[in-house]
Amino acid sequence: MVECKFCGGSELRDAVMLPVCKMRSGMLYLMKDQTLPGRMLLAYKDHIRKLSSLSRDEYRAFMDDVYSAAKAINEVFNPDKINYFVFGDKSDHLHIHLVPKYKDKVEWGAFFTMDRVGWTPLSDAGYRELVCALNNSLQNGGLS
Repeated sequence: MVECKFCGGSELRDAVMLPVCKMRSGMLYLMKDQTLPGRMLLAYKDHIRKLSSLSRDEYRAFMDDVYSAAKAINEVFNPDKINYFVFGDKSDHLHIHLVPKYKDKVEWGAFFTMDRVGWTPLSDAGYRELVCALNNSLQNGGLS
């Protein structure tokens, strides 16, 4: 059995994402690949496989957190659009990708590349600055 990268510590998770904050329904992460600035992921707090396994109240809380994260992305990054993806083929843990899209950047009008070759990494200070800006947006908006 493969260890879940969202339940407990995981080198795989830490290699590709940074925690932003704990939300009501789970943990919000900033993806280290910032080719599409502001790309994040919200992982559900419990080891649930399917969106349909949630109760209506759990689903609403999860979607409220997605909404809050999207508001923060819009405030901090001002994308032209945000795409939302819920995959599940290779992960047994419910999570949603929030992918800001920009008319002048790669993949506008196309499906985003999950496992991109040639990331756009930031410095440690750059990541800290983004995490701080996102947390400020979530707190100031009263959305977290």
